[in-house]
Amino acid sequence: MIVYARINTIGWAHLWTSREAYEDGEASVHFFNARIDPRWQELALTEDQRVRLKAGELVEIEDPGYLEGEA
Repeated sequence: MIVYARINTIGWAHLWTSREAYEDGEASVHFFNARIDPRWQELALTEDQRVRLKAGELVEIEDPGYLEGEA
């Protein structure tokens, strides 16, 4: 499942199920501390994705299991 992730200025990752939901200002469907969450730490991201997330951009990623059963 594809999700859209953004890391805020204090290091919390937020996930949306669509870019439109983010752009419309909807609340994230899941959030967590990206600095300590084990699933996030094990997530295989490209260098481009890492750079963009660090810059606070919205990035399309494969859901590592946070939203299983939500679709």
